[in-house]
Amino acid sequence: MALVCIVVYALQWRDPFLSEVGVMVPSLVDSGQIYRLVSANFLHGISIVPLHLIFNVIGLIGLALLVERPLGPLRTAIVMGMSGLFAMFSSYAFTGATVLGASGIVMGLAGSALCLELHRADRLPVWWRVPRRPFIALLLLEATMGFVLRFVAGEAHLGGLVAGYVTTRIVLGGGAFVQQPSPWLRRTAIAMVVVVVGALLNVGFLVLRESNALERYGKQLLATDDISVDHDNGTAWRMATESNSSIAQLETAQRLAERAADRTAYSNPEILDTLAEVLFIRGDRDGALRMIDEAIRITRGESYYVEQRRRYLGERAFDDRPAPPLPWRGDDPFDEDPEGEGLVI
Repeated sequence: MALVCIVVYALQWRDPFLSEVGVMVPSLVDSGQIYRLVSANFLHGISIVPLHLIFNVIGLIGLALLVERPLGPLRTAIVMGMSGLFAMFSSYAFTGATVLGASGIVMGLAGSALCLELHRADRLPVWWRVPRRPFIALLLLEATMGFVLRFVAGEAHLGGLVAGYVTTRIVLGGGAFVQQPSPWLRRTAIAMVVVVVGALLNVGFLVLRESNALERYGKQLLATDDISVDHDNGTAWRMATESNSSIAQLETAQRLAERAADRTAYSNPEILDTLAEVLFIRGDRDGALRMIDEAIRITRGESYYVEQRRRYLGERAFDDRPAPPLPWRGDDPFDEDPEGEGLVI
């Protein structure tokens, strides 16, 4: 799990779209993107110093040393899987925030360690045990911080902790750690693997810009009102320029771009550029020129938009897009998520 999180983090740096399609957004889960309840566990907030990732990797490895040896790898996998699912589901059910991170699984391992300490301490070698009172105090502090710090998903922490504890009680069975896993435990573990693979495949098809996946994704966005304009705009641009766009896909991209433009009162040149690009690819050159002319007016002649206009007039090749400009720094009252990441766990 720690290794996968590190690899995924590197992929997030390479392609920010991975973060966009993988984080847990309650409104998008409602629209049918249930896979986010799984994929969000593998993602972390991007920063120059990846403290979010580092703390979670340390927690995963450190607590797994306490849990995996007595439980075995199969039971531990079930505990981790259930902890991740219930952490994200708790946040989904009780908050409306965007959430990502593996801390729910870390807290699940902590709950598992607590369960072992309280109910099967006699089965644990002394050097594997942790001081009971400081450990419980640390868990209480962590739970409190989760509800005090605005950028931490306390509900997810609590959901992971409870799931880890309860799941450990269930998988212990008779408490003899050396016994072979029962058939139902094996089937449960296989089901966990299937769920994780299915979720990652959903994300993978989108990251690879597979046309059908992008079209379906765009339609799900259109069915959701509670989504940022940046999300609409970025998806529309990718659908139009980064995949083999079908007619239906371009229609969906135009609707996304028009919604983003409408919600920003046609005052954001980056969004106008996206709408112009979609219109141009669809063959509406006049519409594209109207949008790009407005972007030129707002930016007072930014060279990128001028060159886009030349392209729409046929003075540049169809696929000869100019180098992208610096991010638009104008005051945007419709910026709904200035930090871009939401809550981290």
